[in-house]
Amino acid sequence: MLSNAEQGEKLIKGKPSDAAVAASVASFKVAYELGKAMAPFTHSELIKTCMVSTVETLSPNKPEIKAVINKVQLNRMTTTPRVEIIGEDISLSTLDKVKESDCFSLALDETNDINDTAQLAIFVR
Repeated sequence: MLSNAEQGEKLIKGKPSDAAVAASVASFKVAYELGKAMAPFTHSELIKTCMVSTVETLSPNKPEIKAVINKVQLNRMTTTPRVEIIGEDISLSTLDKVKESDCFSLALDETNDINDTAQLAIFVR
């Protein structure tokens, strides 16, 4: 049997625990939904607060669920790079599909947003 120090060292050197992986996946899913809705990334903290409140109301006898939610990294400092990673992944997978196709068509549209900043939309079919 490993001592507490050996177990801690194994966790640091080894692969992440299932709970840590699940917390990261949940954080990416929230970041994806925020990006898709074009919502401010600071809303991720509000979402986490709402999730904790919901669990406290629906399952007050299950503090382990609240503990798992509290492990999910949801703040603007973690959400921003995750949305960037997701966006890069979408761009790369779209480019891969275009490269694999025999032919494709492009449609471009430019418009100005509410701040009068030019926005370019590219449609690939």
